[in-house]
Amino acid sequence: MKAHKMFITAAFTTLLFLNVGTIKADGQLLIKANEGACKLSIDGSEVATIKADGVYKATVGRGEHLLEAVSLSGYFKWAQTVEVTSDDQKVIHISKMNLAVEEDVAVKAAFEGKIFAKVETYSYNRAYLLFSNCEMADPSVPYAEQVKFVNPKIFRVCKKPHDGPLVVIEFRGANYYIPLRQLKFHEN
Repeated sequence: MKAHKMFITAAFTTLLFLNVGTIKADGQLLIKANEGACKLSIDGSEVATIKADGVYKATVGRGEHLLEAVSLSGYFKWAQTVEVTSDDQKVIHISKMNLAVEEDVAVKAAFEGKIFAKVETYSYNRAYLLFSNCEMADPSVPYAEQVKFVNPKIFRVCKKPHDGPLVVIEFRGANYYIPLRQLKFHEN
């Protein structure tokens, strides 16, 4: 009987050792919200709301994981796929969020002060302005200048295809058209 107990104990210990050797270790993700507060989802499930410049720590299994963030306003989104291959810790920065809504919704939100837009063109570090007759206006708006919308609509008044959709902004006391493609929207 004693030999039988020793055999069972040895077999159990061997099985336990073999099972421990095959357990997949979980990885740690430190996810930092660099562009303001947001709601974070991992693999399609909302897991947290992260404060601006806050960090969320997630434990995930090995394999590929989809991280998604949406700004609290709902106007901006971000997504990234992360491969976890070991029990290491990875730091992920939520940055460079993109518009999550159509441009007309963003223009209206900027007009209402819910979000804002800055000049983001790199052509001579300035954005060009147009009069209502589509002729070039002087002055031009400097790069990174925040613009003030005076109308919540997008216009397509110019026949020049390179201008594309236009919005009306106030600059130096006058109203001008500016190509929408020269602006980038941001969270307040």
